[in-house]
Amino acid sequence: MNKKGFTLVELLTVIILLSLIALVTTPVVIGVINSSKKNLYEQQVRIVEKAAESWGIAHLKQLSKISSEMPQCYLDISELGPYLSNEDIKNPETGNQLEGKILIIKDGGNYSYKYKEDQEEGIPECEVN
Repeated sequence: MNKKGFTLVELLTVIILLSLIALVTTPVVIGVINSSKKNLYEQQVRIVEKAAESWGIAHLKQLSKISSEMPQCYLDISELGPYLSNEDIKNPETGNQLEGKILIIKDGGNYSYKYKEDQEEGIPECEVN
């Protein structure tokens, strides 16, 4: 009598081994995915800030209106127009477009551009005409 196939013990052993492998690798895979999303978010923010710098170079006249008393203002991302393709800039966590604003800070004759998710109180919107 020639039996073909696997015994119940052999099948259970394989199932247990596969379960252990999945148990060990799942947290590692999830960590890699989360790290990739964080890196992509940071890259998206750098793209937005570079687009804001390009906007600032083209709009120095508007930036010169920033007063020395309040040397900062917020610029809406939608104002970046030709410098940024909004549909390409999405938050990898949510899949939605980035909804923050650009904080423009005037320091003498220099300007810095920082993406902010939340707008701070007391800082006005930039005058864009």
